Amino acid sequence: MTITGYLVALFFATVLSLGSLIAIIFRITPAGDNLPVFILFYLTLFLSAVGIFSIFGYFIRKRFQKDKPTFYILAVSFRQGIFLALLLVGSLILQKQGWLVWWSGLILIFIAIFVEGIFLSRRGLNR
Repeated sequence: MTITGYLVALFFATVLSLGSLIAIIFRITPAGDNLPVFILFYLTLFLSAVGIFSIFGYFIRKRFQKDKPTFYILAVSFRQGIFLALLLVGSLILQKQGWLVWWSGLILIFIAIFVEGIFLSRRGLNR
């Protein structure tokens, strides 16, 4: 698949997941502890956030890192989009449970930075 094909597919998947998220927000009432509704909500939120963060990250990196190969920029943008979406959804789940305080949010951020550091160090070892 070409880079353009991948970006178009990612864009349409993001639009589809955003549509699903909007439908869940406006059509389903989470009045009780309905587990399938919350799972669908967090799943569509995660997929939407991955798409949005990945697309924006790709275009920002493409503009400022002209010397890097396009497939590398795309891979880094997608990986960091996943990390940011996990931070968002993880924070919201902790907030729903009443467990989100400054130090638990900081722990989530440090975990994401640590895992990204592992990916970057492995990339440096493979050169």
